[in-house]
Amino acid sequence: MGKGNVIQRSAASRAANAAAMLRGEKPVQPAPEPPRALVRTRATEEPTPEQIGHFVLGPVRTEKGQVIGRAYRRQPYFETLAKMPLRLSDQKGPRLISPDQLRALRYYRANHELTVVSETRCALNQERGSGEAIGLPITLLSARGVKECEVGLGALVHTLRAVALDDKSFAQVAMERWGSRDRQRIVIGSGKKKPRIAKEIVPKSSAHPGIIRQEFLDALKIMTSTTARLAADGA
Repeated sequence: MGKGNVIQRSAASRAANAAAMLRGEKPVQPAPEPPRALVRTRATEEPTPEQIGHFVLGPVRTEKGQVIGRAYRRQPYFETLAKMPLRLSDQKGPRLISPDQLRALRYYRANHELTVVSETRCALNQERGSGEAIGLPITLLSARGVKECEVGLGALVHTLRAVALDDKSFAQVAMERWGSRDRQRIVIGSGKKKPRIAKEIVPKSSAHPGIIRQEFLDALKIMTSTTARLAADGA
């Protein structure tokens, strides 16, 4: 089997998993390849203490699914938002992101990540007589999937992309749009640690992150409805 065909099939598998995720089904695990010699890997590099909460440790696989090591991968910011309460006063109440909305975000993110996967050989190695259907490269199909998710969002699409795809917090998006200011606060010491003054950069107005939050929720409501329609149409 040619290398181009292997890449094409693995890319098609990733696309099928993205569609399964949209329908709420478990992704299909690729068939394991025959045992091979152990691949030596470098020691796993850990994120800095400031970043550790944004990364999760998971397996690194080859195109055929063989585990060749483990690495830290950035966890989407919306996974953290999904655990937060909709209202701070009601910690046991509904979450900020519902299960259906989380499923839509995962589908949206999965399609986006496929658009940045290099499929050059897969796209160019379209040999006739191979017995496989010739169609659009998976990156183009996934880009179309991203666009379909964004139908009807208008200007809200920029907020959705920043949070769902770029992992920016509401405060970060607010500072990019309206600017920031320096703020000092007193950190109370404990034990032998003395109190200190901490400097931080915050949005110009405390109301700005709330505006971004509402824009994100409005965009998410529209996109969830759109992805539900795509699932019903068999996308």
